[in-house]
Amino acid sequence: MMKWFKRDACKGTSPAARTGTGLIMAILFAAAHSSVAGQLPSSNSIQGMAVTGFNRLLGRPVMQLGQLGGFGFDTVAAFNSGGDAPLPLTSDSADDTQLATLVDDAFLDAFYGDEPFRVDPASINVPLREVPTNTTPFNGPFMALKGAFDTAPYQLFAPGQTEPVDPVTLGRWLQARGLARIDCEDDDEATIDIIMGGLIPNRIYSVWGFFLDPDAAPPFKDFGPMLPLGGVPNLFVSDGNGSGRYKRVINFCPTDLDDGDVPMPTFFVVYHSDLMANGGVPEFPERSRFIGTGAHVQLQFIVE
Repeated sequence: MMKWFKRDACKGTSPAARTGTGLIMAILFAAAHSSVAGQLPSSNSIQGMAVTGFNRLLGRPVMQLGQLGGFGFDTVAAFNSGGDAPLPLTSDSADDTQLATLVDDAFLDAFYGDEPFRVDPASINVPLREVPTNTTPFNGPFMALKGAFDTAPYQLFAPGQTEPVDPVTLGRWLQARGLARIDCEDDDEATIDIIMGGLIPNRIYSVWGFFLDPDAAPPFKDFGPMLPLGGVPNLFVSDGNGSGRYKRVINFCPTDLDDGDVPMPTFFVVYHSDLMANGGVPEFPERSRFIGTGAHVQLQFIVE
């Protein structure tokens, strides 16, 4: 398996990650503590952080996952206009770095091991705004939406990306923020309400939980410890301001586990650059649609 980049040490977050953070978090905090979110004594509020992969921020782990340690993988990289493979994101990456697709070797090793699936080189180092989508029935060819049909009369009915469609940069990506409120009504049920801002406007997102079975170890079977948070559909669409909300009921309390409950140390929000959602199936390896080619982790929440 080709190891196409070496991860660099992360010395800090981009200055753009802090741009407008105070205002965004003040709004989110107020909303989460309003009558809409509820006021139960057993509630917990968790701030989400912008990331550049699952348990990765600029190439470094953001938390320890029990027996898995700093397990994680990148899902975005820096667009490399002069080469076939993207470049790693580091603490030195500029805010205007254009983000592109990648498939991290750490992900392939953990979920596929020695299975014969291989990555289509054409699916990596693609700017996020240029990732193709399937616009025909019956799993037809993938095609880029923006500018797919430029001449009359096709633009009257041809698919096109919802504006804005400016390049997704690192600085823009790291502006994402969120606040999750977990209300445990009893030991057998909880409500998770996530309020988010700074997302990419008018785009599809999904929300996933990471369940840390004590016996879990790579290579994982199927999607391993990653499951749709609260079941499917686990989707929402950000609005024109980049705001979004996701609320689900789950059958356990993540912050007060009973004997036999599997811990959920983290949950995360995924941006779908291919403008598609596949329910509880995040990828199609037989079509070289791996995580990182059309699905990218942008927000991560750590459950205490």
